Amino acid sequence: PRPLEALVEILAPEALLDADGLVARLDDALARWPDWTGGRFTLKPRFGSSGRGRVGGRGTTDTADVRGALARLARRGGAIFEPWLDRVTDLSVALHVPGPDERAALPTLVGSMEMLTTPGGLYRGHCGELDSRGRIFSGHPKDEALRADAAALAARLPEEGFEGPCGVDAFTYREGDRERLRPVVELNARFTMGMVAIGLVRRARAARPDALRPAPGARHGWIFSLVPADAEQAAEAWLGECGDDALVLRLDVVPEAERARAPRPILVFGPDAARLRETHRAHLGC
Repeated sequence: PRPLEALVEILAPEALLDADGLVARLDDALARWPDWTGGRFTLKPRFGSSGRGRVGGRGTTDTADVRGALARLARRGGAIFEPWLDRVTDLSVALHVPGPDERAALPTLVGSMEMLTTPGGLYRGHCGELDSRGRIFSGHPKDEALRADAAALAARLPEEGFEGPCGVDAFTYREGDRERLRPVVELNARFTMGMVAIGLVRRARAARPDALRPAPGARHGWIFSLVPADAEQAAEAWLGECGDDALVLRLDVVPEAERARAPRPILVFGPDAARLRETHRAHLGC
C-alpha cells in the first residue's frame, strides 16, 4: 500500500556500518511517520527465515539492541527498516512456477488461505473455503487482491531462475480505523505448509466426495489445525462446537512414542466457515 511503501527503507550493507549516521537518519525518518504507526519499528534482515535476526523498538533507534545488530545485519546482506504493524489477519497463497520447458506458461495459483498463528507468530495451521470445483480460497474480503498480487509476483520469478512450488505470505493490518492488506510480506521459495494443507484438503475431498462437494455457488469451510499436545481438552471443546454437520478427520500420523509431546493434526470441514473459525479461536487462541 502506498502509505506504507513511503515508510519502508531498504538498507545496503555499507549503510549499516556507520552506526551514528544511520541512527540519526532513521530517527529523523521515524519522527515523520504518521501517528497510526505509534512510532513502532522493526529492523530485519533482507534475507531471513521466520523473523530471525530482527530487532525493534519504539520512538528511537538509538538503543543498544539496534546498534548491536547493525554489524550482524550488514554481514547478512543488509536490512529493511519499516513500521511494526498491528496485524489483524495472516494470509498466504500457494503457487507453482513453471520450469524452463514451460516458460510460455503462467504460474499456477494453487490456493489462498488464512494462516492460524499464535500471538507470537508460531504456526498452528491454515483455514479457508472449498468450492464445488475443489478450488481453495481464504474467504477473506480482500481475497481477490491477495491472489492477484501473489500471482503477479510469481510471474516474475522465472526471471530470477526460480521454478517449482512457493508461497507468498501476506496480512491485513490496522491503519488507524482502516484495515489494509499488505499482499506481499515475504516469498517462501520452497514447498510450504500451505501447500501441505491444500494437499490434505484435496485428498479428503477425493476420499469423501459425498460430504465434500458443495452445491455450485456454495462453499464449505475447512480448518487444518496442529493442536499442541497440552491442548487436547481445548481441542475437544472446539470440535464439540463445530456442529453436527461437521466432518472431523483426526490425522494421527505421529508415531506413538512421540504423541505425548508432538502437535496433533486435525482436519475439519463444515458448511459454516465462520463457525469453524470462531470456535477454533475461542478455544485454541488462534
